[in-house]
Amino acid sequence: MVHIVANGASGAGRALRKAEVLVAELNLLSLKAVVHRTPSADEATKLVQSLPDQATVVSAGGDGTHRAVATGCVGTPRTMALLPAGTGNDYARGLGLEQLNPAGVATAIHQGLTRQVDVGLVWLNDATEPKIFLNAFGMGFDADVAAHLRRLRGAPPLVSYAATVLKRLPHLKAQHLTVRSEKTNLWSGRSILTAAMVGKQTGGGFAFAPHATFEDGTLNVVIGGSLGPIQFAQAAMQLLRSVPLDVDDVKTLRDHELNFEWAEPVHMHLDGDPQGAISFARLGVRPRALNLITQDP
Repeated sequence: MVHIVANGASGAGRALRKAEVLVAELNLLSLKAVVHRTPSADEATKLVQSLPDQATVVSAGGDGTHRAVATGCVGTPRTMALLPAGTGNDYARGLGLEQLNPAGVATAIHQGLTRQVDVGLVWLNDATEPKIFLNAFGMGFDADVAAHLRRLRGAPPLVSYAATVLKRLPHLKAQHLTVRSEKTNLWSGRSILTAAMVGKQTGGGFAFAPHATFEDGTLNVVIGGSLGPIQFAQAAMQLLRSVPLDVDDVKTLRDHELNFEWAEPVHMHLDGDPQGAISFARLGVRPRALNLITQDP
């Protein structure tokens, strides 16, 4: 039995429609399937955790739905498949799976090809248990934009994101940030944003880590200092072109465990979903912790 977890609100109902088509495609391959419509991320995670350990679970939705489903799969024999049906689909794009339609997902499940991918871990403030992220963890201006993002009807995701960036620019404020790895101080100064990536891109097309592999056990981190308008525009253009960042007061680094401490609370997001404000975050990686259905190369 294939279990399809669908976010009814994702993509203006597109996830549910694709899920029903996937059931029919799986039936053609003599595979039984059931659709679970979940009203929230927490409910999606609880549902997946209740499934048999050997279950194949399809996440029908966007990055937030994928993270909720993966939370119930990480560290178990459960296998997860993506049915991209969100707005930006950054995680699927980074994996090269953004074009998967229901027929393609059904074929991939039938073939049973899998890969084991890394999962990011983050302990927020004084939390004793981590949350996971599949693609991106953002703090500062990037997360502020995610918190205020409004989709423009009929516009590509990147256009909506760019419009929100322009709207929020007057509120751009650098805060003092300290970043440490074990006992090494990697950054101490003002910062407008920080992104820690397992995947390649976020925000509908901003490639913070174009060379990420999903399987090397490290985080790719970008720290933006007190960038002026010209520097900010330069960085944005390089991110959109998927080229390595080469802008003054922008630092890139790779590590497997990092601590971030802000002088004042800042917005943060997990895989594009706003999570409120934080002052401290400890990040890590769980290498190859998620079994993911992939396409025949």
